[in-house]
Amino acid sequence: MKAQETKPQLIYVGDPMCSWCYGFSDELIEIAKAFKNNVYFKIIVGGLKPYTKVALAYFNICDQYKVSFDDFKSAFESDDFKQLTKNDFGYSQQMGVRGFPSMILIKNNKATLVSNGYQKTDGIINTINKLIEE
Repeated sequence: MKAQETKPQLIYVGDPMCSWCYGFSDELIEIAKAFKNNVYFKIIVGGLKPYTKVALAYFNICDQYKVSFDDFKSAFESDDFKQLTKNDFGYSQQMGVRGFPSMILIKNNKATLVSNGYQKTDGIINTINKLIEE
């Protein structure tokens, strides 16, 4: 990457209601580690269930990660959170994401789909490296 260029942005698009996204978590951690100095990393919510109002669906997740469900529910139902979530859904759609989990690399204002659906770390890392080197 040339000195005057800015770092590419790697965007992970997932959804809390997507079981494949949970299965992808180990790959996501490895990819984030591999590129921690080479890209800006961003996570957005894709919108599998765009207007669900059932915070109760997240009770087990809160319990698993020791997050207060009452605090989560309060944030989940807030107008600010709803707007942030809608913004993520819109951004995901604007980028053309059609499945989860997905990864997109933005370099020089050009977005390129890196992966769509569950894939293994090595293949994704190779694809990102090729795109960064272009």
